[in-house]
Amino acid sequence: MDGLFRPQAEVRERPLAGSPAMHLVDKSERIRQLNALKEAIEAFLPTLREVDGLRRSYPAYQACLAEVTRLLDQGFSQEELEVLSRGVPRLFWVHKEWTPQLERMTDGSYREPLWFETAERLHQRVQVCAEELRVIGRY
Repeated sequence: MDGLFRPQAEVRERPLAGSPAMHLVDKSERIRQLNALKEAIEAFLPTLREVDGLRRSYPAYQACLAEVTRLLDQGFSQEELEVLSRGVPRLFWVHKEWTPQLERMTDGSYREPLWFETAERLHQRVQVCAEELRVIGRY
């Protein structure tokens, strides 16, 4: 077949002259990615449970963890990985002009709350792992 509808194997075997070959993510890499997401969610769950403002998101992350476990046990398609990836809640829509309410320190200075520093770091790890499931290949 010509043009855009060539089979993936043919694309890998014959890249365009002068261009690097694309490495397509294989099943073993996907399994590693799912396990990384599982570990990231498991690490985040205690913070979700302990922080009042985040507690309402705990069931959604438990559901994502259950789906990761199901996919690891029963197998998966790329479509299922993309649905999972998009289903992981984004809790912080952080941009340069937003910050949680600052806490006053004993010396009179202000800083981001410790819970936020911990939660943001763990949340970011979950988001990176989830987004990785949508990547189908790299040059």
